Amino acid sequence: MTPLPPVSLVIVSRDRAAELDRLLSALRFQTVGNVDLVLVTNGPAPDGPAPAFRHIRFDAANIAAARNRGWQAARGDLVFFIDDDAIPEPRWLERMISGFADPSVGQVGGRTLRRNGVDIQFDAALVGPGGADHPAPRGRGKVRVLNPANGLFPRVMGTNMGFRRDTLLMLGGFDEGYRFFLDETDLSLRLGRARWATAYVPSAQVQHFSASSNRRSPARVPRDLTEIGASMGLFLARHAGAHVDAARDHFLDRQEVRLRRFFALGYMSPAALAARRRELRDGLKAGADRARTPPPSALDLPAPSGARPATIRNVREVALVPAGPRSRRAARAEAARLAADGIAVTCLDFRPSPLFLQVRFDPAGFWSHRGGIWGRGNRRDPLIAVGGRTGRVQRELARLAGQRKFSEILTDFGN
Repeated sequence: MTPLPPVSLVIVSRDRAAELDRLLSALRFQTVGNVDLVLVTNGPAPDGPAPAFRHIRFDAANIAAARNRGWQAARGDLVFFIDDDAIPEPRWLERMISGFADPSVGQVGGRTLRRNGVDIQFDAALVGPGGADHPAPRGRGKVRVLNPANGLFPRVMGTNMGFRRDTLLMLGGFDEGYRFFLDETDLSLRLGRARWATAYVPSAQVQHFSASSNRRSPARVPRDLTEIGASMGLFLARHAGAHVDAARDHFLDRQEVRLRRFFALGYMSPAALAARRRELRDGLKAGADRARTPPPSALDLPAPSGARPATIRNVREVALVPAGPRSRRAARAEAARLAADGIAVTCLDFRPSPLFLQVRFDPAGFWSHRGGIWGRGNRRDPLIAVGGRTGRVQRELARLAGQRKFSEILTDFGN
């Protein structure tokens, strides 16, 4: 096997101590070892179960600036990013690294799943100078190398992306005018214009929970849209050229559709609806003003010291299948015990109901897949499935076959 280069993983976290602890617990099961893990947070260093890490205190509410502090301190030749409200599959980093086998590739992205852990939130996508996404051409293979074409640029998602450190140095990193939203999209455009390719690795999967913050509620209802508007205003001023007015109107139309949906569902009052509209327009103006600051330029930073080549390590994976209430309690206890020993555990808990499948990484350190025996696993499945518990378990094992490699499937928990 070709030796791996030094690898860094940067996590930016703000006011989400519980989510960060959960992510760090999950990172113990990555199949890549010797990772230089850099945490950039506005609070103290976490003290829960986690791989070794270096901590940078950063108090400003600016995700682009925080990401810059992280990668500039990183020791790896390849630098990956994941958000604090996400959980990666055990082979996520291993598969992301494979995207850099082609020397023309400057950035790599993977597939991001929604909070249910099943449906896709972000797949391969292209973006235009107006900021609107377009589907990428379909392709086959474990890695797809994409290049800019017809004025569209391959882009990555911030919670599931990686870069060559040399590429970040050449481009000056993230534009710190994007305090929240579009910082990675802006970087993707600049990267494409510099003739770097983008690799998309669909098997490199991350589950994104979209946790609440001061900008959105647990139901993803926006609480403040000023910075989203400002980032779009900056993006359009940087990239849209003569099409800035049409792109701005398109952005406002899409946001209006989203706001009206929340309003119709009763999640937003008339006063809140008016406030969000005002914040968007004020933000757009503020972002256009930020464009007076020059975009990032190449950096000349000293080569990092202390880097070690990454390694591939064996992580044992086990599936547990409880069959009833008493068995369920015993299975959870066994899952927590195995996880504490460094074993990646998946608990498949299907109950006699039509509930949809929900995937969670349990705070006790294991993956919990819960749903009804007759419930669907994704939006393409029939609303009500036919069959029993054994068939439902087999379907879930088949769905997971491309992600997890179970050495054992345990079913006897004293029920």
